[in-house]
Amino acid sequence: MLDIEPLEKLLYFEPNKQISCSIQLTNDTNDYIAFIISTTSPCPYNIHPSIDIVRPGSKVIVTISLNPLKKALPQERCKELFLVQSTRVVDASVKAADIAGDLFDDEPGRVVDNVEFRLILDVPPLSVDWSYPAQFILEATLRKHTPWGPTCRLANLRPRSADLGWSPLR
Repeated sequence: MLDIEPLEKLLYFEPNKQISCSIQLTNDTNDYIAFIISTTSPCPYNIHPSIDIVRPGSKVIVTISLNPLKKALPQERCKELFLVQSTRVVDASVKAADIAGDLFDDEPGRVVDNVEFRLILDVPPLSVDWSYPAQFILEATLRKHTPWGPTCRLANLRPRSADLGWSPLR
């Protein structure tokens, strides 16, 4: 009933930061379509709006936000499922506040469309942290394992695009 874009989204998790994504629900029919979005995830998600009505020929943007978590993810990559249920609304005067969960129960004569949206949370790709401890460790490693000895400084290094290693500037 509703077109949902995208059906899958990859987000990078960082502790103590809120992360969000949006999905677009499109009603290409001539009917009013009610929807409800739910998840069984133990993570604290905010879904706005989680219940609404999409007018004929219109779109609704839904924002899904993960509240900041202090701990790391339980696994390196988490796949969260959100169920988007939709059904036709016969009475156009029905408001979102009037929608109850039983509207999406399977009953004779009622068609309920169930579509899964998948949110994948992953750790961010490795990035270089130029804070003092990382710089100290890199300089100590270079002193110990390179022919340049203790005179080598970070300012004399540049990334090599081929293997993302480090090479001296020439």
